[in-house]
Amino acid sequence: MHETREAAPYPGHSIFQESFFFCTIKNVRDDPGAGDVYVETAVDGNSRMAFAKICSSRNAMNAADLLQTMILPFFEHYGVVVERVITPKTVEYYGLPPVHPFETLLITSHIEHQHFDSAAHNTNSFCEQFFHVLQREFFTPALRKRFHQSVDTLQHDLDAFVKTYNSERISFEIDAENRPPLRVFLDAVGI
Repeated sequence: MHETREAAPYPGHSIFQESFFFCTIKNVRDDPGAGDVYVETAVDGNSRMAFAKICSSRNAMNAADLLQTMILPFFEHYGVVVERVITPKTVEYYGLPPVHPFETLLITSHIEHQHFDSAAHNTNSFCEQFFHVLQREFFTPALRKRFHQSVDTLQHDLDAFVKTYNSERISFEIDAENRPPLRVFLDAVGI
């Protein structure tokens, strides 16, 4: 797949997922060493509903966790089937289904997996745009305002930000007609 910027025709048609390195944190709680912080992101290609989860590494378990604990339950709640997930062709998303947690979850959930080659400079612009919003509007202010003693407290604050992002922040996409992503999603599914 070469073009990852095309909007999906309806919710659940295409979910774009990608992880991003955020920072390295030293001396968190009782851990004297440095720890990397990554953000696993996903965006619905139709409504631009976004999902994010903080993790300590890029791996298939974290990729599957975001899909299984946040994305699929949200779409199932509204009776919407996730048809395909589009990811970079990297080890956290691409591997042999019987042993690779992300691929296995997709197969058992009857979800098509498409990928793009990030080495060919193809981009997942939906996730990249969302990650830039997270950096600018959430992470930088959150880390300046409050010392987070654990990843759990940072995740709690991130969940609140993403909820506001989805339900209140106006999407500037032309087809969103100045509605937040949740309103675009609910209108598309007839709620």
